[in-house]
Amino acid sequence: MFMNEIRKKSALPIYGAALIWIIYCLFFPLYKPSHFIWLILGSVAVYFVLSKLIPDSVTYVEEEPVLTGDDQVDALLQAGREAVINLRETGARLSGTVVSAKISRIIDLTEKIFEKLADDPGSYSTVKRFSDYFLPTTTKLLEAYENMLAQNVSGENISGTMDRIDSILDTTITAYEKQLDALFANQALDIETDITVLQSMMKSQGLSDTDFNL
Repeated sequence: MFMNEIRKKSALPIYGAALIWIIYCLFFPLYKPSHFIWLILGSVAVYFVLSKLIPDSVTYVEEEPVLTGDDQVDALLQAGREAVINLRETGARLSGTVVSAKISRIIDLTEKIFEKLADDPGSYSTVKRFSDYFLPTTTKLLEAYENMLAQNVSGENISGTMDRIDSILDTTITAYEKQLDALFANQALDIETDITVLQSMMKSQGLSDTDFNL
């Protein structure tokens, strides 16, 4: 909802494979089929190794803001966009750490929660509480983790606190998942009502499964 992710593969693996061809041609013969086979195998191997070692470049392009026409809801959606941008920036700086995947999951859930708000402005109060309490605390913990990681010290206080933050992120993800699930409570109730009505209509018309039993 908030950001489109654009991934671009690095050209360095291609350059590395091409360099293998140049080096081989300069120093080794290339007139037998076996020479070509070994050269192709070597260049392919270099390409795949470099592809694994060199990550894709990732950029995020902000989408046009979704406006509901309700000033309160639109302000909260904007706060959600800013929170997601902040989380993405923190996640990028912590890329490759043990908390990286957890941050990605938190971002995904946060976006879905605010997407639900855009679809259902009636969930404003619930999302507002989430935005006022859950998001700031999560952001504060991640900033503390980043600050401690930057100290490059494995002391008892720093390491212990980082481990605690890592652990609480699992609980945070569970809380975010439950928050998102709760936003669908009214929709689930409406769907259950529709199913009950449909079943009653089919039964009244003699179209339910039990009506075909002999």
